[in-house]
Amino acid sequence: MEQVALPVSATSARSGRVFLRRYCHEHLVPAALADDAVLIASELLGNAYLHARSAARLSVSWQAGTLRVEVADDSAVLPGRVGAGWDATSGRGMLITDALAGRWGARLAGVGKVVWFEVWAGDPRQGGADVGSGGHAG
Repeated sequence: MEQVALPVSATSARSGRVFLRRYCHEHLVPAALADDAVLIASELLGNAYLHARSAARLSVSWQAGTLRVEVADDSAVLPGRVGAGWDATSGRGMLITDALAGRWGARLAGVGKVVWFEVWAGDPRQGGADVGSGGHAG
């Protein structure tokens, strides 16, 4: 996995998006997968900044048609889906993750947690990309 450490900063999500977009371009990840991954990663990095108030580490790998992204932070509070009102300005990050990721999860790690997701080629939610294999788990 390639990774980047991101400081506690309002610009960390942007830096993470740039890193992930560059990784996807260099590894020839299909555009639809890259777009979904960048959106989900942005949400997870925003959560690390807003809720954990800690530095984050973004890790990514591309193997056999599966893009796996992990965001680690120093909070031991695992994410969950919340009901956001129609006029809410936050609260939709995990709903977006759930809708776009082939699968996702979270685990405690050291003093914090890792939230991860996978998107894969061939998943109909990713624009019909036609390389690799995988199934929907969730």
